[in-house]
Amino acid sequence: MLCIENIQKSFGKENKVLDSVSFSAERGSAVCISGSNATGKTTLLKIICGMLAPDLGKVSFDGKMSFAAQEPAVLPELSVEDNLRLWYSARNIGGPHWKSDSIEVLLGLKEHRRKKARLLSGGIKKRLSLAAAIASRPDWLLLDEPFASLDAASCADVSAILCDLKKQGTGIIFTSHQASYIGAVADRLLILDNGKITEQE
Repeated sequence: MLCIENIQKSFGKENKVLDSVSFSAERGSAVCISGSNATGKTTLLKIICGMLAPDLGKVSFDGKMSFAAQEPAVLPELSVEDNLRLWYSARNIGGPHWKSDSIEVLLGLKEHRRKKARLLSGGIKKRLSLAAAIASRPDWLLLDEPFASLDAASCADVSAILCDLKKQGTGIIFTSHQASYIGAVADRLLILDNGKITEQE
């Protein structure tokens, strides 16, 4: 279970980004947090994963968590394979597996495995970042705009992978503006507006 209790966060005296945000989620489910730009969705994800401290409130969850930011975090001078290998070694995972059903192959990274990250398109970098987050086998997966910068085929692949992860018991919290993929993945839709969360029926 993931529990978000009374989270408050301000930047400066008059910029309250999150105002008593509370919700919970169960593993094996997916919750999408949507809303207009600059409403605090990324801030909330960073608080949930511990990258940012709230002014008030508490986050608790069972198991381990992985986070993929909207802007891919890759080392530009390393190859795709070496980026993955470095990421996996930090989590005591053996390394990328180029089997037909592996996350790396399902995300279309095999043909780019020898390329340096700086030479990749924005979409391939995004797939690389997602592969690193997913393949760490987290109990909770936090994704900031996972469908941004991806073409339609890649969005469909990511959507299918996330649905499969749910079936395996992974809890997923993600932000998105793309209605078709929200509907395909999310079990619940939360709207963040003026610092407050409301659930879309």
